[in-house]
Amino acid sequence: MSGAKTRKMAGAILAGVIALGGVAIASPAYAAGDCGKYACFWKDTNFKTNGYTGGHIGMNYCIKEFVAFNYAGTSLHGHDNVSSHANNASFTSFVMYKDEYYGGQSKTVQPGVRDADYTNGTPTGNWNDTVDSARFSDEYNTARCKL
Repeated sequence: MSGAKTRKMAGAILAGVIALGGVAIASPAYAAGDCGKYACFWKDTNFKTNGYTGGHIGMNYCIKEFVAFNYAGTSLHGHDNVSSHANNASFTSFVMYKDEYYGGQSKTVQPGVRDADYTNGTPTGNWNDTVDSARFSDEYNTARCKL
């Protein structure tokens, strides 16, 4: 591409960003999709941790205690510190618990379900900053994640 065309394209992109108030916005659905085929948890609403969509805790099988896991790219642990999730697994639901080692109140999250904001009353009940463990609920993972 010639220098003139490159400058023209850059100018058009800049004009578009300025028209949006100077802010480029990533859609939450795309951000939730960034965690692959797993269940992922973020510290903040809208699938972010400190403003970063990649800062999630990913779950392949189970998390017995969130305190043992840091959000990617941070030193922040997940203990009582989750405000959004995405279940990108196509095969099974997962269960999240309010206490470590799968104890306390639980909530089942179906495959493909994403919740960008625990502070608005979803999932039903007070789940914001209360999740302490989670595991996929299929037979294979349940057996694999026993205490």
